[in-house]
Amino acid sequence: MNLEPGMSKEQVVKILGQPDSGRLRNGENCLMYSMWRDFWNRRPGDYSDRYYACFTNNKLTSYGKVGDDF
Repeated sequence: MNLEPGMSKEQVVKILGQPDSGRLRNGENCLMYSMWRDFWNRRPGDYSDRYYACFTNNKLTSYGKVGDDF
């Protein structure tokens, strides 16, 4: 992902598209995304990974793959 801390929510949406959903986490507003895996990393019944992008005061504070630290 080409994300940098401090980006606005609008900049992140421009890069990643519209989120699947949103959540609150420790006072941060988080956007949730499902991203398709490339062909070689897919397993039967498991074709996508979940990612998050969290914001405080409309500035990106954290992002990554769900399960790593979310």
